[in-house]
Formats: sequence, C-alpha cells, structure tokens
Amino acid sequence: SLPVFADNDVRMYVYGEAMAGAGRPYRNVLGVTLGTGLAAAYVQDGKLFYGGRYMAGELGHILMNEISYPCVCGLTGCLETVASGSGIVRQARDHLRAGHRSVLRNLPLERITSADVSHAYDAGDPLAIEILHRTGRLLGKVLAGAITLFSPDIVVIGGGVAAAGDRLLKPMKEAIRASV
Repeated sequence: SLPVFADNDVRMYVYGEAMAGAGRPYRNVLGVTLGTGLAAAYVQDGKLFYGGRYMAGELGHILMNEISYPCVCGLTGCLETVASGSGIVRQARDHLRAGHRSVLRNLPLERITSADVSHAYDAGDPLAIEILHRTGRLLGKVLAGAITLFSPDIVVIGGGVAAAGDRLLKPMKEAIRASV
C-alpha cells in the first residue's frame, strides 16, 4: 500500500543520506559517490534536483584540462577517468608502464586495485601518494564549483573509494578551501 519508484543508485544514496543519514539535519545536501565511477546528487528541502532530462549530478563528466584520458562517454578529460576506483588504478598502471618506481611493482599489473594504491600510500610509496593527492585535488576543484553553484549545507562523500579517507579527502578539502 506504499508508493514505490525506481531511480538512479547515486540519487537514491544521496536521498537516503539527506533524509535519514549524515545529511538529515540539513536542508541542502550535496552528495557524491566515488566508486567504479563518480556521480553526485543534490537534495533541497527533501526534494531531489533532477535538472533537464534528469541529468543533474554528473560531476564525473566535467572536463578538466589536467586530464588526458578518454572517457566511455566519448569525451576526453572527464573527472571520472581519474577520480574513481578505475581511474586511480588506471593512473597507477600507466605510471608503472612508464617505468616509475613503486611498491606496486610487486603486484601483477592487471590485478592492482585502488585499495592496493591506498596500502602503498600507507607504506610511504611516493607514486601512490602522488596519485591520491592529485586525484583529491582534481576532485576538490570540481566540488568547489559545485559548492559555489548549489551552496549546500553539507557535502556527503560515499562509495567504496571514499574508504581511502584522508589519503584522498585531505587534498580534496585543501583544494576546496583554496577555491571557496
């Protein structure tokens, strides 16, 4: 006897956080998920913002000059190509193929995960530190624009890659503070 609807997974995650999670006490919630890809949603006064053609929140497809990877969307330079689990792995593999030194060389190239990059970071690996700091800074630049545009009361970050914690979030926060 209850209404039911289906929607995008990221929008539902952010809506859940806004209504019953970390964003509950706030009216304006911007939520971001970092996983296989990168997406976001915005909830204002309990309502999801969809935009035209239901495409609002595709922060992963914001183009950045600092990024040269082609994206599955057909463009080159989308944030998602570096700020995602697969993007972090792509960066690590490319650096290793280019001959950079890293403890990640001890792993089979095709089996490296973003969690491996986080563990290498903890071991003091300069390549892993560079990758996660660069990824966090680029994410922070895009989030700074979204924060300026939407003026949320809170930004909620989730998804599997968010488990990297301060390794990724500290440079992200620094980039936001420098721009907002």
